[in-house]
Amino acid sequence: MDDSPYYAYVSPRVRYNRFGYYQRAQSVRSGLGRKFGGEAPWEIDLELGTGYREAHLSSDESISETLYTMTVKARWAVSDTLSVKLNWVNERSSREAYRTVTLGLRNKLTDKLGLKYEVLYRRAFPFDSIEKDGEFLAEIGLSYSF
Repeated sequence: MDDSPYYAYVSPRVRYNRFGYYQRAQSVRSGLGRKFGGEAPWEIDLELGTGYREAHLSSDESISETLYTMTVKARWAVSDTLSVKLNWVNERSSREAYRTVTLGLRNKLTDKLGLKYEVLYRRAFPFDSIEKDGEFLAEIGLSYSF
């Protein structure tokens, strides 16, 4: 299905945050996506999906809930050696919503090896709490492409 701009995905996830609204959570998400571009030096993916989560709350309560997700991914090859990626993920349930934005740069050193710079911002919106929880993360590392 390389010629088709449409695709399906399955995405399992395990999270642990001792101080978060959900201390432990296991989920599986699935959905459909659509690619735009691809022939040019840029590509955009739009994904819509749903899923199921089992979680343990900080109040020692265990819950099961349905998830709804929307993701936008953008990639731009600025030059032969530099590429930019942007990921925006919105995940919602009956109790909480996550919004995560990631911006990354990859600078090729060789054909397979590169330097990777990434900035991530995640915002959690628990529906039963007035407090909002934000997280900012910056990383620099090596990347290897197959």
